[in-house]
Amino acid sequence: MHPRGQRPYSYIDSTCLTGWRLSIAQCLSHFVATSIVALLVANSFVEDFVNLLRLDTWQRSPLSADLLEPVGQAKLADSESPDDSRTLPRRVSQKNLRRKRSRLSLDERAGLSQPSAAGSQPDTRRATPDPHYYIQEQGFHSSQYWAETEDGFLLSIQRIVAARRRSRSYKGTVLLMHGLFQSSGVYITNQSDSLAFYLAREGYDVWLGNNRCVEKRHRTLTPSDVGFWDWSLEDLARYDFPCLVKFVVNHSGADTITYIGHSQGNAQAFLGLALSPEVAKHLKCFIALAPAVYIGSLLQQGPMALLTNCPSRLFRRIFGIKQFLPIMDVVQNYVHAPAFAAVAYHMFHYLFHWSDRNWPKGGNHKPIYFQFTPRPCSSKSILHWGQISRAGVLQPFIPVVEDSTVITKSVHQIQVKPSPSEDRASATARSGSTGHHKTDSKISIDSFDDDDSGVPSSLSGAKAWDFSTIHCPLAIFYGTKDKIVDGERLSIDAIQDALDSGRIRKTFRLEGMEHMDPIWAVDAKTRVFAKCIKFIESL
Repeated sequence: MHPRGQRPYSYIDSTCLTGWRLSIAQCLSHFVATSIVALLVANSFVEDFVNLLRLDTWQRSPLSADLLEPVGQAKLADSESPDDSRTLPRRVSQKNLRRKRSRLSLDERAGLSQPSAAGSQPDTRRATPDPHYYIQEQGFHSSQYWAETEDGFLLSIQRIVAARRRSRSYKGTVLLMHGLFQSSGVYITNQSDSLAFYLAREGYDVWLGNNRCVEKRHRTLTPSDVGFWDWSLEDLARYDFPCLVKFVVNHSGADTITYIGHSQGNAQAFLGLALSPEVAKHLKCFIALAPAVYIGSLLQQGPMALLTNCPSRLFRRIFGIKQFLPIMDVVQNYVHAPAFAAVAYHMFHYLFHWSDRNWPKGGNHKPIYFQFTPRPCSSKSILHWGQISRAGVLQPFIPVVEDSTVITKSVHQIQVKPSPSEDRASATARSGSTGHHKTDSKISIDSFDDDDSGVPSSLSGAKAWDFSTIHCPLAIFYGTKDKIVDGERLSIDAIQDALDSGRIRKTFRLEGMEHMDPIWAVDAKTRVFAKCIKFIESL
């Protein structure tokens, strides 16, 4: 039992939000999610309708012969003008051409248009959430593994084995880790230009890791249990990160491995190495793509500011205490893949300023991208990212209670995770459905911001990690157009640490790249992947 007024996050949520309060909160959450999706869809169709009205623009622009080829019409000469009705085939009217242009525009925005380059093959892949399909489609063998965390979650892992390697020599083992709202499939969606396949063809033993709840499996809990979703980024760092690293080391036979994480995939490693420094001995090197340590300006602007600055009590009543926006799962499972891709792209573009300007054009890329984006995550993890956004830097989760006190662990008191023999009582409490850490300090509610957001003002800007815990070589890749994270600031810190400690720290500034571009950009193969291999082989 907890002392009165000192109950942790999950216990309060599971006891206070019951009966009619919980029903109202759930209904409000679904209403908000449905409204957001409806507005994004409406916005998409309004943009398309506006484009349809720009008839004079189409009429003044040169007519592309590709518009006529799919229906078997003759090509127009370069000197011919679409305004001259005599140059058009008899059965092709201006109205039909406008409709065709509209359909082509919609297909391009959904990623459905076929490649127009001479000699290129059409993308015949089907959209499926099964990663093994894409692995085998590229001529590789795949194996499925399950790793169990200390708190009972079963993590899905795929292993890629190349049938024929470009280099016969074994070059090492690599673990790839995905970001927030995603799964391991993001590394295998660009056909032969995917990072996972590129590494496998170069002679690496590639393992694809997944965080908890991507497959919604636990030893004792079910997705309907509150405890199943009672986890934050700190739990991913404390449990999932070391579990995956140790599992790959043990089952691959490698002494050390290369860890490559994108966005949240490297945030949990930065925080995990602070919580469990002993994991660093298993890492040959650590490569961070779009490092989510310092937060960019986007999360404090526009609609994201409303989410990240939402008071914790209101947040839990709107989004619940289980899965964050479960309606996304329903839409993804039952809506046709191209239609869902169009909606999902507009949603992420609106919220996170993603754009496809650097992604591969044509093919079936987007419907496949959005088979692995979004994936399930907990409301508590989004609440944690809101705390991180307000602090501006990576930090552990700060539990919030409904009364005048807060139970939390100071970021200055992070220690190596105790073994069961050292602190069996704490481990027993941690393994329950609540899944929270033993707490050791109290902070008065007076030290909180006026919005009651749950982040003490005294902790704003404090570091929850330190380069001293990263004993292995570190490489950082960040895009100059990435507004979600501040890679430039981390790069400066890394260079200073290299000067002070003599450790290997490399930074790579990617001009014009956005948040997803280090793994999805059409030129990522030369600008990112090749440099990753060069960095690994230089060690």
